[in-house]
Amino acid sequence: MVVKSKLSEATQQLYLILKLETISYNSNHTYVSFDYGEDAPEIDFYQPVTGHFTYKFDIGTLTASAMENGAGHDINGDSDGDDGLSLKLDGTRGVISGSAGDDFVW
Repeated sequence: MVVKSKLSEATQQLYLILKLETISYNSNHTYVSFDYGEDAPEIDFYQPVTGHFTYKFDIGTLTASAMENGAGHDINGDSDGDDGLSLKLDGTRGVISGSAGDDFVW
């Protein structure tokens, strides 16, 4: 249950990123790319300070991604700290496989 609760943090942030990117595109005709750990003030997205995940948006694939914020935030106990979730602008959901496997689910 704890893992599911922490995954809800990631899913909420992924939907927020896509909402902000859509607003940016509708207003400025451009998406804003940012990498894990980077803020995107152009769209008013800031990495959560105390979050279990770090986020990015790839304009090449129009995908928002959430990855565990290092081994110290290994929420599923597989000791790798690099599992995650992804969400494309078209609604396609994905799982990011960490070095110890991919047991996250939407």
